[in-house]
Parts: sequence; structure tokens; C-alpha cells
Amino acid sequence: MEKVFCKVKLLNSLSGLDITNKRKKDKSILKKECYNNLMLSRVYSCAVIGLEGVVVEVEVDITAGKGGVTIVGLPDAAVQESRERVFSAVRNVGLTFPRKRVIVNLAPASVRKEGPYYDLPIAVGVMAMTGAIPAESIESTMIVGELSLDGTVRHARGNFTDGGHRPSARIQTDFRPRF
Repeated sequence: MEKVFCKVKLLNSLSGLDITNKRKKDKSILKKECYNNLMLSRVYSCAVIGLEGVVVEVEVDITAGKGGVTIVGLPDAAVQESRERVFSAVRNVGLTFPRKRVIVNLAPASVRKEGPYYDLPIAVGVMAMTGAIPAESIESTMIVGELSLDGTVRHARGNFTDGGHRPSARIQTDFRPRF
């Protein structure tokens, strides 16, 4: 079953009003385009706290506004640098990076996210939002990996890369670099 979300449908359900008959020039109510018919994409990743793995939801949203990437959810400096690696990697593999505002939320916000291990999940989330990959293909999938500027996936150190357990029952598949 294909998931189709559109801002018009969301606004209709929230307000209980039929806004489809309103004039199209009222841009605050009716947006002309839905990015891949998704409100946001969700990719799972992992944070290591001691010896335990904690599931981190990487939510990517593309909105109107000045282009740029904002990462929220208690990221350290290496995670903040992911925006540059992801931008370069997506462009250098021949895909188009959106010229809109990209917001990345790393949840739960109470867990400190460290290291470059969120590069690949962020890039996959952006590609799902732009339609480069089907969003259904990343449901229930954990993705961990660092990206080089040319798009090559690099090894991520930690116990989540050595074939250990999946930290949650909702994860059915995982992509982890092994070298």
C-alpha cells in the first residue's frame, strides 16, 4: 500500500474545512507542490550508550525557505558537520540536493548523538524525500555509516557494526558497513 500524504489533505483533516475550493493564490493555506507526497521521511539509526544500542529516529523534512540544512536533537560537532558531507556526497553521486530548507531531527533529543555515523541515514532520508529512492524501501530499516565527499560509505566503529544485536523489535533490516 502506497503511503500518500499531502499538505492539503493534512490541513483538511486538521481544520475540518474544505480548503480545496479556496483560491490558489492563498499560499498560506494551499501549497502548490508536495515533495514526493511525503510530509517527512523517517530512517532509523543507532547511538551507543555504554554497551547498549539505542534506536535513533532520523526524521528529514524539506520545507520552503532559504536553502540549507539544520540538524536538531542534541548533535555534537561531528554530527553538525554531517550537513556538509551529505550535501557533497549526494551531489557527487549524480543526484540533486534540494534547494529548499532541509530540517533533520535526531530523536530522542535526550540522547547525545556523537560521531559521523548519521551521515548515511541523513542522506538516505533526503533521497527518500526527493524521490530518488522509494520511501517504503527504508521502513523498519536501521542504517549506520559515515560518508566520504564522493559518496563512498566508510566504516563506523562501535559495537553496532560488529554483527551484534538489533536494539529494537521494530527494526527488520539493517545496513551497517563491515570492513
